[in-house]
Amino acid sequence: PVKDQRFDLILFNPPFYRGQPKNNFDMAWRGEKIFERFAAELKDHLTPSGCAFIVLSTDGESDLALGELRTHGFSIKPTLQRDFVNEVITVYTVACL
Repeated sequence: PVKDQRFDLILFNPPFYRGQPKNNFDMAWRGEKIFERFAAELKDHLTPSGCAFIVLSTDGESDLALGELRTHGFSIKPTLQRDFVNEVITVYTVACL
């Protein structure tokens, strides 16, 4: 629990897919409203000059996650990217506008 705490840096490697996990193992890949909750609550946990790094894959629902962050007023910049042939993993820097 981090209620009422603020951080200079938040790292987030979310499940890449939306939906109800079938078991504990599946929770690593799938989650319900993870992107929406993260985007809605991020400002409450960043210091004024803080940022977040979020890891997303082209094999998942990265457009949804980035859209949620933009809807909540964040700037998003691709910071690091690696092509694994079957997917591209990107680390984005997310900051308040």
